[in-house]
Amino acid sequence: MKKINRRSWLAGSAAVAGIPFLGATASGCDDIPTRKALPEGGVIITARLTAQAGEEAAVEAACKAMVAPTRKEDGCITYILQVNEKQKGDCLFYEQWESKAALDAHSATEHMKQFSKEIAGKLADGDVVYWKLPE
Repeated sequence: MKKINRRSWLAGSAAVAGIPFLGATASGCDDIPTRKALPEGGVIITARLTAQAGEEAAVEAACKAMVAPTRKEDGCITYILQVNEKQKGDCLFYEQWESKAALDAHSATEHMKQFSKEIAGKLADGDVVYWKLPE
């Protein structure tokens, strides 16, 4: 019987389980690269952004523009954008990073700086949650 890598299975299952979050659809899930399992010291976050009334299209467009360049970054394992089908402008990112240093480097990229400018003053709410795999 083949031995299952628990860390790989849990990390992959968490990504798949998050896709239908609250009636949301995931952006570009067909081309999500399966790169590797979450290593020890890896970081999992969810970032939820909710646009102000009238800013929904702008916030969704800015979020969608983050997907392709972020997936190319060193240290990015998983980067999935989900958009709530029932509430326009409600976006959820599910992210897995090899390390805190990789996540910090992501925060300093030009596309992240541009993203921050594009959504400035357009959010009604936002939240970032750090997660870990169970022991």
